[in-house]
Amino acid sequence: MAAPSFSAAPSFRATPTVMAHHGAIALSKLELSFKCKGLADLDTFSKSDPQVWVYMKSQTSDSWGIVGKTEMVKDNLNPNFVTSVTVDFYFEHVQHIKFVVYDIDHPKGAAAEQDLIGEAFTTIGDIVSAKGQTITKPLQAPRRRRNGHITVSAEEVKQMKLAAKLRFSGKNLDKKDFFGKSDPFFRISRAKEGGSWDAVYKSDYIRKTLNPVWLPFELPVQKLNNGDMDRPLKFDVYDWNSNGKEDFIGSFTMSLKEMENYAKSGSSINLINPAIKKKKSRYVNSGVILIQQCEIYEAPTFVDFLRGGLQMNLVTSIDFTQSNGKQHLTSSLHYRNPYEPNAYAQAIKAVGEVLLAYDSDGLVPVFGFGAKVGKTQAVSHCFAVNGNENDPEVHQVQGILEAYHRSLDNIALWGPTNFAPTIRRAMDIYNDSVKSGQQAYTVLLILTDGVITDQEETIHQLVAAAKLGISVVIVGIGNAEFDAMEVLDADVHPLKSTRSGETALRDLVQFVPFREFKGRDPSFLAASVLEEIPGQVVEFFKMKGILPNPPLMAAQPSFSMGNSFAVAPSVTPALGAAAGMSVMPGMSLATPPPGSAGGPSGAGLAAGAVAGGALAGGAAAHHQQGGQQQPPPHDPHSAGKAAAVAGGAVAAGAMATGHDKSTAVGVGALAAAAAGTAVAANNISSENKDAAGNPQQQPYPYGQNSSFTGAPPGQYPPQGQYPPQGQYPPQGQYPPQ
Repeated sequence: MAAPSFSAAPSFRATPTVMAHHGAIALSKLELSFKCKGLADLDTFSKSDPQVWVYMKSQTSDSWGIVGKTEMVKDNLNPNFVTSVTVDFYFEHVQHIKFVVYDIDHPKGAAAEQDLIGEAFTTIGDIVSAKGQTITKPLQAPRRRRNGHITVSAEEVKQMKLAAKLRFSGKNLDKKDFFGKSDPFFRISRAKEGGSWDAVYKSDYIRKTLNPVWLPFELPVQKLNNGDMDRPLKFDVYDWNSNGKEDFIGSFTMSLKEMENYAKSGSSINLINPAIKKKKSRYVNSGVILIQQCEIYEAPTFVDFLRGGLQMNLVTSIDFTQSNGKQHLTSSLHYRNPYEPNAYAQAIKAVGEVLLAYDSDGLVPVFGFGAKVGKTQAVSHCFAVNGNENDPEVHQVQGILEAYHRSLDNIALWGPTNFAPTIRRAMDIYNDSVKSGQQAYTVLLILTDGVITDQEETIHQLVAAAKLGISVVIVGIGNAEFDAMEVLDADVHPLKSTRSGETALRDLVQFVPFREFKGRDPSFLAASVLEEIPGQVVEFFKMKGILPNPPLMAAQPSFSMGNSFAVAPSVTPALGAAAGMSVMPGMSLATPPPGSAGGPSGAGLAAGAVAGGALAGGAAAHHQQGGQQQPPPHDPHSAGKAAAVAGGAVAAGAMATGHDKSTAVGVGALAAAAAGTAVAANNISSENKDAAGNPQQQPYPYGQNSSFTGAPPGQYPPQGQYPPQGQYPPQGQYPPQ
């Protein structure tokens, strides 16, 4: 099998439409692996016996279904589980997933028979867009704070990385046209359970021939057979007609594995038409098919690009033309119904929630077109909806909705409906996003109610945008005729600029009328308009010959005494030296010693920490004058002594509350390191004065006026407040209603 690579990019006509059905085919499969740290000990005479149960939330209800379990690990509060769980990945859906860690009392029993250690919620999108596709979450449980943490890592199933390069030709096909030959094309379908078939690929037709040689094409193996090389594929050949009627010529059925063998042998395959075969006793075939190429190779995937740090950026553009109706009228498409979001708001929420899972900063430029804005009330076809032309970005979906609703009070709906200015602005935003060399891709969401008035200019801009990493998603709001949008979608004929004569290098537009999803869950709208995005992303990078960046390293988590989680900086040798310790680079201050989590040790640890802090503070009370450092009122090793005394105080407190000697010593060592850090921090932030007594600049590790306390100020929340307040709903309320 060939190594991952991109072959020469085919022309637009070499990659006709890939057939896909909503919810029918997952983009990929992910293998989730798990480990836990500092789990609550729920067993009296031994340690907990943890096991992870994985649940996925239904796309159509609030119910959760179990999708897999790890093995049970006996007597272990820090287990690394061997058994992984495989889940389907749908880019176009928000896939809520829940990890429940149980202390197993009855290995074959139901969940109600086990003891809950804790649970964590997230989404598949959050996992695959995280650095290293790894996240760590605190476990939550009722009436217990310290439950430990779970780390989840995702890896794409290798079979999902395979692609097939195929080429077919035909000989002596049946003649179907009365005054000519045939205009043959073929359709490939894969078998479903129950005996039905799903179409996955349709070729172009070739005019007036009985011996067609179709263009080569490439498909992910996952599209063809979901990774099952023995799954039956049905190959149907038809005669194309201008009136849309398809005349059946013949078919055959075989697996992809069998196609590989036929390609190697050069043997022909009979096309069979059952209706003709039934009538003719000497019937042999309706022509034959030759598989000229069937090559299976490993190809870069959308998940590979995400793993390498691909930044997905959303740009939104909203139609504010008069055809929407005056915004204060209940008949207006922009009417703010206090009981139900209007179609614009529903589309923004549905699409934005999916895409922003892959946007690291969550900032979205939001534009409007077709309105009179500002003091001059000049008509604008691309204005910042938040009123700030220099900074049109807002934060997350809620920011988009707030800016949209506020703007309705400050603009006058006008016209006409022009897309080109917004597309040009999106191209500028994309070009800015890649100046740093980062791999990035922009999705422009256009929400419109009417017939486009600058179609030729819009097509010209789309042909130019096809050369860049941009996709355009158009959602038609209301009941207008959207024939022009079907032209822009270019599923039948590629876009061609009348001004330059250029043809779009790839398909980049997807159009969906909102009315088709009225009364249904908005997630179905998002699925329809976004399901092509991953393929368009991969096609763009392939066209440019760009491979995914190397995988990003996962953020290394560390764990505090409580149930909060932070990514703490490492202890440096310099800070360790200040504490009188020998410290290896990368040693973490926040890693608890064995046995320190939970239990009655809080009072002793707190007392020791206070004592250690006071001693360390006294040891560090010094300053510099005249360029000469004045010694503190202790010997030269006072910092180390203070750290040692602090560690001893903590160790004594731990032993006083029932911990064994080894645990106490471990906790004391941690406190000594923390005390040394405090000493070093005081040294770093001490005021420098020159000979005249004037303060002079001193380097700060995290910027001027910062104090080093183990994490950059403002970057990590205080203990007990992670995740940041307001960012995640309280326990029992996730996902948001």
